[in-house]
Amino acid sequence: MNLETSLKEEICVICQNFISHEDTIVVLGEKGSQSVNKASKSRQDNVVTSVGQKLHQNCRKSYTNPKYIALANREIKHETTNVPKLRWKVEFDFKKHCLFCGQLADAVIGRKRKSDVYPVRTSEFQCKIEDICKQREDEWALEVRGRLEFVQDLHAADALYHQTCSVNFRTLQTPLAFSPPAKKAKTQAGRKSSLSESFFVCYKIPSAK
Repeated sequence: MNLETSLKEEICVICQNFISHEDTIVVLGEKGSQSVNKASKSRQDNVVTSVGQKLHQNCRKSYTNPKYIALANREIKHETTNVPKLRWKVEFDFKKHCLFCGQLADAVIGRKRKSDVYPVRTSEFQCKIEDICKQREDEWALEVRGRLEFVQDLHAADALYHQTCSVNFRTLQTPLAFSPPAKKAKTQAGRKSSLSESFFVCYKIPSAK
């Protein structure tokens, strides 16, 4: 086996990160490879896999999940219709973007980060956010859950978040960007909002029954 082949097998083609011995992986069979390639086609992506290839288990699960495929297609549709790019980005970086809103969160003042930007400090934080995703069961939760599927430990990944976004997410608030069309149209008719403002303007969603 040459060096190029060996290196290729050690990289997950979905997240483009190296596969370590500690990672939970899956070795693709014929059906597994076909499933990933089918998902890639549905996503209008260029990911191609073959039998025997190794992937992160969570990456494969998220990539082939119909809900996340539908979300990815909605993102593409919004981009091509020139809707302001608030949540849709070419590449999400946990070290640069807010876990919740997807906007840049790495701005610094001198040697310190902005007061509203915090790093994930504990492993328990991720478990709590996963529980809240299940409680919310809305579009915002689906997007956050999609990001969580691509990382095994937010703390180890040096993930960042806006405190405002975290509070809104945990208290079941919904930003304007995820609000129903009627609510969004009413707000936009009153005045023109900036991109960041349109995310932080929230309303309370009903508690799940």
